[in-house]
Amino acid sequence: MPSNFPIRGLTEADKYLLAQAAAQGRTSQNQWALTALRAALDAALPGARDAYERRDELAEKLMHRLGIDPESPEFARNQTEARALLARADQLRQDKTA
Repeated sequence: MPSNFPIRGLTEADKYLLAQAAAQGRTSQNQWALTALRAALDAALPGARDAYERRDELAEKLMHRLGIDPESPEFARNQTEARALLARADQLRQDKTA
């Protein structure tokens, strides 16, 4: 049973086992792998998924607690600068892993 799963680095044994596990679970290889990946991520980073999904709510509560007005020009300027710094950090990280 050949696998067309698009992950680089899978050995022939990995591909075979993935196909078998997906067939046994009566699901696609993609769905099986996504389920396993999400479970592994949640185990490795407990609570991170919930924090990420609620990040806007948490940020709003934090800003309110600190007395920061998200409608102020200063906040908008700081937000733009922070996004630019994060984008630059991501670009530098990609350059090192490419």
